Amino acid sequence: MSIMTSSNIVELTGQKIDLNATWIGWATWWEASLDMGSGITTIYIQPVKAITKDRTERGPIFRLSFPSVVDTGEKLLETIANGRNAPKGRPASILSAGEFVLRLQNSRYQHLVGSLADLEGEHPTDAKGDPDRYWGEHIKIVACTGIGAIIPDVHAEVRLNFCMPFTLYSPERKERAIANLDGLYYCYVNEVYHEIDLKVGTVVPEGFAAITRYGRPTGNNVSIDVGDRTTEIIFARGFKLVSRDSEGRTYGVRQVIENIIAEINTSYGRVLEVDEVRVLLKAYAAGVRLPRLKVAKGTPDGYLDGEAQHEIITRKVITMARALAKFVRAALNKGGAEIGSNLDTATIYGGGGYIFYTPLRDGISGDSELENGVLHDLYLPPEAEYVNAAYMQELVAQQTVIRPGMWERKR
Repeated sequence: MSIMTSSNIVELTGQKIDLNATWIGWATWWEASLDMGSGITTIYIQPVKAITKDRTERGPIFRLSFPSVVDTGEKLLETIANGRNAPKGRPASILSAGEFVLRLQNSRYQHLVGSLADLEGEHPTDAKGDPDRYWGEHIKIVACTGIGAIIPDVHAEVRLNFCMPFTLYSPERKERAIANLDGLYYCYVNEVYHEIDLKVGTVVPEGFAAITRYGRPTGNNVSIDVGDRTTEIIFARGFKLVSRDSEGRTYGVRQVIENIIAEINTSYGRVLEVDEVRVLLKAYAAGVRLPRLKVAKGTPDGYLDGEAQHEIITRKVITMARALAKFVRAALNKGGAEIGSNLDTATIYGGGGYIFYTPLRDGISGDSELENGVLHDLYLPPEAEYVNAAYMQELVAQQTVIRPGMWERKR
């Protein structure tokens, strides 16, 4: 049974995080999940207090998202603090909400993580296209940053599940990824010291969460995970994923964002940041009127109105939707039958789910590629971008009940 509802989730994204007053010293352990997408990382984490051997109390589930970007170097925080005129001896005090600096104990290197890496880093990387991001240093930096940014305790036991793309997933890579991340970490996040005893339960292939939540235990199910940079189509018979019929492509929301940035820059002389365009896309998908945007050229009054922005976004979304439609048709074409006719369920999720749901389900009249849509029974779940993380978070609690001894590690 699901233990997660939107009412017990506390959103920390974009907030100054300080749980000291209420949660420091309260938890016996913390349960967490990590969805380290190619563009955005999301971590769910919940404090758990053991009352007796068979009874626990749970705090709220905290959620934090930030760009999966890292920049590494020496004296990075000192340089930023000098530039921002930080108080002497308090360099981290000048960091804003959502800005993180990680330093592992006894290391001279510092890591800017998330938006700070994009803003201040000289060589920021999301490790896109590098499989080692799931079983190398990148995931360690991201995980320790997210955990350390939230947990107020100096020492904390963290029980965690994470996921990797289905097209990368294999039993060997799963074990390699677990062995890489599982361990003891002594680190500073924004100059606050933490000892993290990180215990990894399992690695879940992306797509499995949507299949098991919204698919049928018998029959044919498909999930379409539209991420920041990649899209994966996962096919399953019942709840068994079928590798032969599953496929991934480099289609995602980031291409739409970059195309919007390029056109507004070329036509109107305004260079938007990626995060600014994400806000516009969220408003666009929700049907909210877009605010006027100050620009350098191309308009009579120096502002780009909401209707013009909407038209630009629509064109870029349709272009990507056409590519996705071709991908979906090619992946699901079974002997010339009507696309989707052999499916019992089809679910679209991920950060791009909101944007591409309507074109793929309902279609666009008069468009050669999107006329009449592609999958008429396509389902968009609530909080589609968090499906993977929410599933893995619930799984930790289930593992603790079913196999409590699995978290007892001998290192």
